[in-house]
Amino acid sequence: MFVLALILNPFGGVSRFGPKAGVSPFMLHTILMETYCVCSQPPKVSQTDIKEEKYQEVKLTKEKEVSKAFFSHLTGCGPFEDWEKNKETFLQVNRSDPVAIWTAFLPVASAAELANCALLLLGISMNQAGLECNFSDLKIKKTQLQNCLRLPWLKKMAKVGANI
Repeated sequence: MFVLALILNPFGGVSRFGPKAGVSPFMLHTILMETYCVCSQPPKVSQTDIKEEKYQEVKLTKEKEVSKAFFSHLTGCGPFEDWEKNKETFLQVNRSDPVAIWTAFLPVASAAELANCALLLLGISMNQAGLECNFSDLKIKKTQLQNCLRLPWLKKMAKVGANI
């Protein structure tokens, strides 16, 4: 998921990986589609054959939309065509926030499903990174010498550390 979050970040994309990484657009597509299928499926419930057939048809249509939009994103065409020309203006207003970019693509029909998937993956990555920072911070604060800290005092230290 972290690799997909890096690739779906328009400020980096595939260019973050060197030539020895062995990354191909088709391999990335396979990873994205496997992740999309897992993340986008509702829990399986018993349905009639007609409802199941309709569900599979809608699912296949959405998967095709994501696939087409992903290759457009990688090649910089379709709705992503003018990104490189307008990147500087976007940076001045929104800084380098990939969530703002993908939120802007939500109303674009050809990129909406990929935008939803990208927002989900970027949210997971940010939450994971925040969690890692919190654990690192806790490791520093709760040393052998301070091992007798009670939970309320540790909470206060964590709040102070977050505000600095």
